[in-house]
Amino acid sequence: MFDMIPSQKPRIDKGWFQEKLAAKKLSQRKLAANLGIDASSLTLMLQGKRRMTNQEATSIGKALGYPVTEILRRAGVDVRDDVKKIPVAGYSGQGSVVNMLPKGTHDMIVAPPDVPAGSYVLQNRVAGAPRDGWLMFVSGDQLQADEVMGRFCLATIADGRMYIAVVQRGYKQGLHNLLLMGTVPEMMDNQTVGWASPILWIKPA
Repeated sequence: MFDMIPSQKPRIDKGWFQEKLAAKKLSQRKLAANLGIDASSLTLMLQGKRRMTNQEATSIGKALGYPVTEILRRAGVDVRDDVKKIPVAGYSGQGSVVNMLPKGTHDMIVAPPDVPAGSYVLQNRVAGAPRDGWLMFVSGDQLQADEVMGRFCLATIADGRMYIAVVQRGYKQGLHNLLLMGTVPEMMDNQTVGWASPILWIKPA
């Protein structure tokens, strides 16, 4: 199912498990019962003093609503085979203008575990700017402007240009304003937005 690279001692993210249990209103005692182990064994597991088995990870994943690979990662296991790479398809430069790169020239980078299919990355390339080199993970969905109101997006306008911007309602009916998120925010008002793709995550350089 997946390739695990064992470590000498699990580096478990105890806080993450406690947060997810609380969100599900699930006690450690109840989770231990679901796993078929006693509560003390689960306590040792969450303290990193007992290694989590594949079967326990599968059961915990079902209980918390997360894939088993994410559970194992949070338990300190290096999981390799479900690593997903997506293309750096373009970059954002001065004025938040986006330029797409030719196919066949894309670098591939590791994506977050739950990145949707069809997503890609844009890199911020403004030399000397605080966010130079940051990566923006963009949804592959091309939505109507009204569907992404107030969201940080890759947006296209009528002449085909693309911008990184927050989509807002325009001053004229049927049009939209784009709040460009450059070094100094600025507004492009009353634009015809062709489509907009939400930015899902931002990774600092």
